[in-house]
Amino acid sequence: MEFIVNEFLSLRLEEGFDEFLDEKLETLPDTIGNLNSLEELIGFNNDLRWLPESFGELTSLKRVDLHNNKLERLPESIGKLENLEELNIRSNKLKSIPRSIGNLINLKKLVLANNDIETVPETIGLLNSLEILTLGDNNLNEVPNSIGNLVNLKILGINNNNINVLPNFLESLVSIKEIYLEGNPIERIPEYIYDLPKLSIFSIGNTKIKRTQSLDDKFKEKRIDVCY
Repeated sequence: MEFIVNEFLSLRLEEGFDEFLDEKLETLPDTIGNLNSLEELIGFNNDLRWLPESFGELTSLKRVDLHNNKLERLPESIGKLENLEELNIRSNKLKSIPRSIGNLINLKKLVLANNDIETVPETIGLLNSLEILTLGDNNLNEVPNSIGNLVNLKILGINNNNINVLPNFLESLVSIKEIYLEGNPIERIPEYIYDLPKLSIFSIGNTKIKRTQSLDDKFKEKRIDVCY
């Protein structure tokens, strides 16, 4: 598969999308970087293990969906995609995220759930436009405090990890509406949670937090739907 012309605005590469893609893709050619007018790349349900450095030349991209592949890493060049608004890489085999992710200043939705991620770079706190961040079903023991800088964040998913203390940065998330913490060994809820001005959904099922009438009353008073 080679790409020479650059007039494409949308490219769909998922298995079975058309007669030319009856097998799963394992690689993308370096020439994909020639598609510098490309705004959307859809390539889920393949066997991609890596992306070429030329991926960073796709500077017109606004949406990338590569979920359910076998990606083990992302190229540092991904930080060049400054027009990117949505990046979905859930259900891959990533263990880390490149520091250059912080350059994606227009990113609104970042989906990294169901990987093998052990650490998240502090540079994620530079994503000032980010509204949705999902990091659930990874191997995280903690998340960076810089997430507290994401003042436009509305949905945060860090469920099903190994986090045992609720990070204090959450109190800085003035726009947050939904927090998903289920499946972590968290034992207590800090008082600031009840004061988050826009919080409407707080999911804490399968944690070590014990449900009490007092706890229910606090959430009810603040009109927060809590999911045990």
